[in-house]
Amino acid sequence: MTYDPESSPWTWHLADMRDLTELVDLTESEYNHEMNNIYTTDRSWYSYLLGRAIWDQINLQGKCMIALARHKVSEQVLAYSWLTGEHPALFSQEQTAEVAVCHIRQNQPLRSKIQQCEQMIEQWQRWCKIMNKQILVSSTIRSDQKGFLRLHERAGFTIRGSIAYKRL
Repeated sequence: MTYDPESSPWTWHLADMRDLTELVDLTESEYNHEMNNIYTTDRSWYSYLLGRAIWDQINLQGKCMIALARHKVSEQVLAYSWLTGEHPALFSQEQTAEVAVCHIRQNQPLRSKIQQCEQMIEQWQRWCKIMNKQILVSSTIRSDQKGFLRLHERAGFTIRGSIAYKRL
């Protein structure tokens, strides 16, 4: 699904520090229930790591990408992803990028959520090609992961368990 900024109700932006609190709020409200039975979540720690990643994105090209979709009218963050570019592959010296976060506000219509996820997958692949990352890895902690992984499969990823891999 190619993104058309003219017809889409949202716009995509690279995150900056002004977005930090809203991104953390989205994670906490929409996804903590998925993590709480595994991790003891810590808002301050997540804020610190995400803030550091935003700083890295601005100052250290190729280290990571944090992109967000903001509604054109309400200006609410609808979705965001955090892609890390410095993941060493254990079995190879090829450059690997990994999706750390792919969060979408769940009260949206299903079609909007699918489009946002498809657009994020396109963004990750473009970023990897520009940054010369040969392998893109995406995984999920969600209990219901079929739809998420199906979108990856449609985009040409190989699925192994709850992890999607793509050679670019």
